[in-house]
Amino acid sequence: MTTTHRLRHQAFYYSSDGQLLDTVTRFVEEGLEEGEPAMVALPEPSLGRLRFRLLEREATAWLVDMREVGRNPACIISAIQDFVDTHPGRRTRMVGEPIWRGRTPRETAEATRHEALINLAFADAEVSILCPYDAALDGRAIACSHRTHPELIRDGACSGNPEFAAGELAALDADPLPHAPDAAATLSPAGDLGELRRWLHPQFEAAGLIGDRADDLTVAVNEAAGNAILHGGGPADVRVWREPGRIVCEVADAGRIDDPLAGRQRPAAESANGRGLWLANQLCDLTELRSGASGTVLRLHMAVPG
Repeated sequence: MTTTHRLRHQAFYYSSDGQLLDTVTRFVEEGLEEGEPAMVALPEPSLGRLRFRLLEREATAWLVDMREVGRNPACIISAIQDFVDTHPGRRTRMVGEPIWRGRTPRETAEATRHEALINLAFADAEVSILCPYDAALDGRAIACSHRTHPELIRDGACSGNPEFAAGELAALDADPLPHAPDAAATLSPAGDLGELRRWLHPQFEAAGLIGDRADDLTVAVNEAAGNAILHGGGPADVRVWREPGRIVCEVADAGRIDDPLAGRQRPAAESANGRGLWLANQLCDLTELRSGASGTVLRLHMAVPG
């Protein structure tokens, strides 16, 4: 089936490992026949099984563990773009499974946002993107996949998707973040970045976040607060709290971010702007961004060992 855009973005539903491997292998091999290099991002152990299958069939693809590259769903578009950019002038293929059993509800919500943003980020790119979905996922994840993919593959047949909504981003932005807990430690306003960094250190240490991971989260919060001062109309309010297995930092300001892809595309080398949010996405395990007329809220999550 052809579309009016160069991008092809398809959802595929599988009910067994064999069905997943068969479909992905066929997708890669068809691309090779057309001279289209492929990137495949699946979570382990599916990735290992696919690697063995492709070796058996002497098929090649760039394989990456989605649990790593897509740990934070906000990083996936950047990884796809890097692969596309390494093959200028050629059509490419990508397989990405951003939602798998075991993802938390907040991770799944951000992975759904990523799926909607793919349609914007690669609208004019010569790329075919196949997104496998385990049929055993909860019904909301499957229903959301219908709204974010222009094409669906069922029973081996691809068809246009009447449920697809090109303006789905508006609906996603309407999904509010839960309120920060009343017990969250708060620095308001966070106008002095040196003071902010000194304030963060004991908060992280008390939560068990130390070493490089604490340093990474400090950099991410510092970048977000610095952006608020430069572009958000004034200093931000910063909150920190602990959730099971992780620490969460919230940076809230009165500014508005109009670009829905902000922080998801690698900034150009010569660009003076856009690095802070992109860096925060790369450093954190999960980022949640909501921006509108009432201001901007960015939540930065980092897993805590133990």
